[in-house]
Amino acid sequence: MENVFEMVKNMNYSVVLTDENGIIIDLIINKDIMDIHSSLNFAKGSLWAEKSVGTNAIGTCLAINKPIQVIGVEHYCEYHHKWTCSAAPIHNSKGEVIGSFDIVMKAVPSQE
Repeated sequence: MENVFEMVKNMNYSVVLTDENGIIIDLIINKDIMDIHSSLNFAKGSLWAEKSVGTNAIGTCLAINKPIQVIGVEHYCEYHHKWTCSAAPIHNSKGEVIGSFDIVMKAVPSQE
């Protein structure tokens, strides 16, 4: 996570790790978008499963067991339309899904 964040730290990106249920277990947030994350309850311990918040990269990736990118209005919740999110499932040595890795980017400011 830290290596990926180091590559994108000067942009409006955050890096997220979830468990197999879509609960955020770790995240590194770009300081410029920290307030927005807080207002969306995008924090450690929050649940981002598809059944809880609708279509989003974390929840959908876990539901279909494939990498996915969800852009703007593809998110179910209107509050999330300002984001582009890319997530991939993480598997253990048996091929079972044990979590997801997500990169979150704030959309172009003109879309606010």
